[in-house]
Amino acid sequence: AGDLQLVTDRQKLLDILTELIANGVRAVSDVDRNPRQITVSAVQNRDGQMRIEIADNGVGIAQDKLMKIFNHGFADFVGTRGFGLHQSFNSAVQLGGLIEVSSEGIDRGATVRLTLNFDPQSLESRYLDSSASPSLTG
Repeated sequence: AGDLQLVTDRQKLLDILTELIANGVRAVSDVDRNPRQITVSAVQNRDGQMRIEIADNGVGIAQDKLMKIFNHGFADFVGTRGFGLHQSFNSAVQLGGLIEVSSEGIDRGATVRLTLNFDPQSLESRYLDSSASPSLTG
């Protein structure tokens, strides 16, 4: 397979990936199993978008919390403030993307998917017209 290239805001993408991977590290740190695993993959999906997946075999996410984890102030790990995933979600939307999460429940791990468009034109027009930048609050 060939290399995937994406034109986007590098710092925002790095901030998002850092947060998502850090959450995976926290999730596997809280389980007593070997091996503790975090897998990061990137593919071009059928819609011509880049999908980056971070999957772990950590603590998992209860079904009733799946819809809350991107809300500002929702913290499920001790010592966190509930801002990182919220900010990452908003940044992904500003880049024209989306973050989704799935888990089969407690102690079953989780998978987070960041989907971004390859179209650099949509990114340029978004930054030229700053009033068009979407933001979400939770």
